Amino acid sequence: MKKTYILLCALAALAAASCTEKEDFAPAGEKVTREFTTVLTKTTLHTDGATVYWEEGDAISIFDGFSNNQFDIQGYDNGSPSASATFSGTVDAGATSFYAVYPYYAGNNLVGSTLTASVPAAQTLKTGGFQSGAAVAVAYTTGNSLAFHQATAILGITLADYMDNVESIELKGNKDEVVAGNVDVTLNSSGDITSVSPSGTDKTVTLSGTFTAGETYYLSFIPQTFSTGLTVTVTYGGGQTAVATSNKSLATEPGMSYPIADFSRVELPVVLFDKKNFNYDEGTPQTLPATCKNVTSLVIDDIPDGWTVVWNSDHFDVTPPTLAEIKATPQTVAPAGVVKVTISNAKYSGKLEIPVRLYGINSLNDLKALQDNNVMDTPANAAPYLVNAGGVEELTLNTDLTLVTNDLKSKAIALHHNAYPINGNGRTVTYDNVTVSAWPTGFLQNLMNDVHDINFAGSIKNTAASAKIGALAARGYNISGDEVVITNVTSDVDITWTAAASNTCIGGLVGWMDDSNEAGNARNKSITFVNCTVNGDIAMNGEVLSAGGILGQGEKRGTVSTAYTTFNGCTYTGQITYTPDATQGRNTRIGGIVGNSERQLKVINTISAGRIDVYLDNKIFGTNGAQAIGGFFGRSAKQATVDPPVYMDFYLDNCSTSTNIYVWGTNASEWKNAFQIRGYGLCTRSGPDASGNIAVTGGASIHYDFYVAP
Repeated sequence: MKKTYILLCALAALAAASCTEKEDFAPAGEKVTREFTTVLTKTTLHTDGATVYWEEGDAISIFDGFSNNQFDIQGYDNGSPSASATFSGTVDAGATSFYAVYPYYAGNNLVGSTLTASVPAAQTLKTGGFQSGAAVAVAYTTGNSLAFHQATAILGITLADYMDNVESIELKGNKDEVVAGNVDVTLNSSGDITSVSPSGTDKTVTLSGTFTAGETYYLSFIPQTFSTGLTVTVTYGGGQTAVATSNKSLATEPGMSYPIADFSRVELPVVLFDKKNFNYDEGTPQTLPATCKNVTSLVIDDIPDGWTVVWNSDHFDVTPPTLAEIKATPQTVAPAGVVKVTISNAKYSGKLEIPVRLYGINSLNDLKALQDNNVMDTPANAAPYLVNAGGVEELTLNTDLTLVTNDLKSKAIALHHNAYPINGNGRTVTYDNVTVSAWPTGFLQNLMNDVHDINFAGSIKNTAASAKIGALAARGYNISGDEVVITNVTSDVDITWTAAASNTCIGGLVGWMDDSNEAGNARNKSITFVNCTVNGDIAMNGEVLSAGGILGQGEKRGTVSTAYTTFNGCTYTGQITYTPDATQGRNTRIGGIVGNSERQLKVINTISAGRIDVYLDNKIFGTNGAQAIGGFFGRSAKQATVDPPVYMDFYLDNCSTSTNIYVWGTNASEWKNAFQIRGYGLCTRSGPDASGNIAVTGGASIHYDFYVAP
């Protein structure tokens, strides 16, 4: 953002005085030592603003009619500037009149009564004065006293107290007049200047050095009439500029000082910000610090919907919309935008823009940016997509998303994992006829952290063997804490899977819950579904390991697990259809809530009210009775890797099922030996014994219906 500073100025005119004395001279032709005393000082301004001082090291040119002679300052006292000075040197003994130029320069010249001197184009600043040698002064005498007259004009600039990092100040005529270099100065017999005219080529004077805000600085230039005015440019902060200019004709005279106030003073409005881009947590008022100078009016004329922006003397108070507001009016409340502010004074106005947005995922491009695992795993990279909610950094969705196949990472998942909790913010992710052939399919490949308040819709078709499929996640894997909690998540996604023999697990939300980390080590991590609803259908053609309305399979590896799979306040109302292939020999488990669980189970306030259809015509199954269908669960298994076997605890509290189970086949014995059917889904082979526990409490209503086609 470009800053604009104001140039303020003040400088009093320089005074002049003169006198002459008579003296007898030695015969001509010899060099004699002479001393001249000045009656006008020239280098450093006195506090009265009218007197200038001579300084140690000053030297002047004395023209005796024959040569340019260097005269040096004498009797300098302790380095303090002096209001008058004595200069000593040698001149022709026969000379009776003398022209003088300050400063001494070997290139100074005299033709008749016209002196040629030089005004430096590059000048070095001096607080309270001007560079020694920058302000040309001339004098004429027939005695020993020199009444110097300024041949240049002086520009005075006072930097405002808030101006810092100034690098240079430049003076330039608007018609590229010559303002530095050689200058011709003509004097009359009284020593007064009658004309000043440039004879060089320099069109700018630049003052440089170490500037201090609030101080006054001076530069010297060749006086003349600037027919279209002057421009003064201050360069600061790595190349930025502030400009004061006069567009009207301005006649400047030698020996005069010109503060910028004598031009048409320009006070440009300034608003400075510490930052250029601002992100805000949802609904939390924020202060946007700003420095405001010379602003007579300020209008906030463009604010994104849902945002409140108020100017408060020296800062903006900004309040973004709350998540509730965004969810309530998603068409009108914009989660991102640009605040446009018009600032002005009496003559000038300008517009500044403040980019503002919520943290979080605000577009499909934001989602795609997170598909790079380095973004998700690096806090600094992930920060623009997070919202701090109650001290927890959440990956927040601020807009609905529609995904086609090509939007998915590896053509199967939206994100590899969620290193941070996901706040769906009530938004909906729609799979637009997504068709994939990769084993992990869903919004996440690895469910690692909590997820809440997100909806899924649309359809997914998968043709991969050993697939893990869920609208939310392919699998729960390498969980960050002791438990991952899925809250207020809904799905209307229709899932279709067709493949040959496989270990496929399909769930309405999560396909497979793996109780291990990536190294295969058991970690005993729990998964809990709270107030989740699934209405989508699942259609399977091939050889399925397990399928459930919410969770396909809860895996157990290693020693006996103490982890739980919990459903609390959940509902399934979709339809699961399974057509096995002709060589089916796998133990298949299908349940309205979860297909197969090898973990502890808790089911509270949960309803299974969907439908399950299994088509067995001309299909060959083993006769071991290991197939299982249940209104809640197809199977809740014992842990058989220890001796004696330990059965997993299974709790039901205030639950009901009205799931209709249809098994279609022409040979009754075929399906009867193939499937165990239970309303709450426990197979006879894995039922409870003395070491297991089934608790039906809280007035649970266990009901099941199943129908066999004739």
